[in-house]
Amino acid sequence: MKKANLLQLLGAVLLLNACSKDAEPETIINKSVVIINYDTEHQFTITKGEESVPIDLIKWTSSDPKVAQISANGTLKGRKIGPTLVKGIYNGREFLSWVTVKPYSTIYKEPDFLFGSDKSTVKFKVLGLLKEEGESVLVYFGGGSSKVKQEVYLFQDNLLLAIVLDFEDSESVKKEVETFYKERYPLIISPDKTHPFFATDDLSMAIRLDSSESIGFYVSYTKILNGGRLSADIERDRVEQALLPTICSGNKSDILRREL
Repeated sequence: MKKANLLQLLGAVLLLNACSKDAEPETIINKSVVIINYDTEHQFTITKGEESVPIDLIKWTSSDPKVAQISANGTLKGRKIGPTLVKGIYNGREFLSWVTVKPYSTIYKEPDFLFGSDKSTVKFKVLGLLKEEGESVLVYFGGGSSKVKQEVYLFQDNLLLAIVLDFEDSESVKKEVETFYKERYPLIISPDKTHPFFATDDLSMAIRLDSSESIGFYVSYTKILNGGRLSADIERDRVEQALLPTICSGNKSDILRREL
């Protein structure tokens, strides 16, 4: 009889513990997978049951703040395309969310940046179809995009100095190309106060969007030297010399007029 009573008491204790555990509200992050763009944001929260945890009790971090940055109140803002892991720490526990900043535009696959490589190395590594070759220039067909007419590699002393993309001359393409670079290179600098350009976060490379009456709309990649100078200070002249078209039946020709 005593044994039966003991078993009943033990069962009651176990039932009480189970009920207590069931009564403990679950603590969760509001979203474990987030997809945003470079110019959008997401608000993170942690809830315990139906109650939001006060923001001053949570510490938020982003594993790659160059991709997306998160504030103390849990507001995540996109910066450039890529992945990052958001972590919220509350009451000694970590709450994770996998974040992707996705692109609006995939108009073009950027080339390998082989600055300082000799011409034979560039020819070996570039997969495009070679169109023209000069002593200090290689010209390839459009790099796998219908919006790019040609891809040009400029050399000095046989070493790669700049890469130029000759884009289609339409307002829609210009707008998309600008978005393409904004969401990949959020840093914009202007050492001379007059010609701003996109730059990599480590300030090793500049990307300039430009146009001229002679060659239309193009994008150029160059190295950034000490003091903020570009590796091709006479870049526009060199580009125009490389891409200067011959007018045929009122349309641009992609034939080189002369070497650099």
